[in-house]
Amino acid sequence: MNCAAFWKGFGRHIKRGRDFNMARALPRQRPRRETVYGEIYDPAEDREELPKPPAKTQEQMDMLMNRIRTTAFLKEIDEPRLKAALSHMTRREVKPGEIIMRQGDLGDHFYVVEKGEFQTYVRAEDDDPICFGDPDKTYKDDGCFGELALLYMETREFTVKAVTAGVIWQIARRLYTRVVVKMAYLRRQRYMKYLDSVFMLSTVEPYEKVRLCDAFEPRVFKKGETIMKEGGPADGMYFVEEGEVELKRKDKTQVLDKGTYFGEHALLVKTPREETAVAKSDEVICAFLEAEALDRLLGKLNDLLKRDKAICKRVAQQLFKSDTIPADKLR
Repeated sequence: MNCAAFWKGFGRHIKRGRDFNMARALPRQRPRRETVYGEIYDPAEDREELPKPPAKTQEQMDMLMNRIRTTAFLKEIDEPRLKAALSHMTRREVKPGEIIMRQGDLGDHFYVVEKGEFQTYVRAEDDDPICFGDPDKTYKDDGCFGELALLYMETREFTVKAVTAGVIWQIARRLYTRVVVKMAYLRRQRYMKYLDSVFMLSTVEPYEKVRLCDAFEPRVFKKGETIMKEGGPADGMYFVEEGEVELKRKDKTQVLDKGTYFGEHALLVKTPREETAVAKSDEVICAFLEAEALDRLLGKLNDLLKRDKAICKRVAQQLFKSDTIPADKLR
């Protein structure tokens, strides 16, 4: 047999799926991924209530949070929205040999492994879609996969098969998008109302407030944790989103709840904090607006106040019992 005939015959064997050790040694080629740009979700048009999340123990929620920490784009989502998305994941028991997702199928679910062993397989374009080669990766009682389905309508790059009985958690892209995007939309509306409630920001135009909404930073505090301290640096203001905050100033104590704010003077002046704020509830969620973010996006608040002399004068009287704000006190 000449060389050409040998390789021709070898190729026929490979296509028929014969078990050649030489074929296994050849480098695998991942098939070209097919991307389908899918449905556009507009939260302003979504009138339906989100479904009630399946019941979960705190231990299960902690497990889900720990499992997804290695997923890059999920780490960019703030904790309240991420927790809300994970709370909508459903539990699924799987059997040995069960296919969780198949290479080439259009992906629409993200999966988190609670327990059990799972293996991934990648086949070349001309391989038999039913047969499996050597496993590429193994998940055992840990890990997650299929996360790109949350972002795009794409065909799966690999197959995942259960080696043992196990438990996974899953969420569909549509539901994930509704939770994360709708929460962001509702939060922006809420932030706009917060900004409208601050008299010191009365001269800020609505379109400018929209820009400020993107500068808010969610912060979570546990019971007894200090949010800001008297004498500390004035770096921004807080809006209470969930829970109660105890605000102490000298011998006076005030309890603030959802929708109230504190520390707003930091947006205008650089004087140290005059109050101490402590989380009163088991968990307190605040929206924090950094003073430097306001300066960066809109300019100095003192300059914004000058748009209306009456408002500027009133703010000065509230802070310093004067018609003007001392220049050495300004940020």
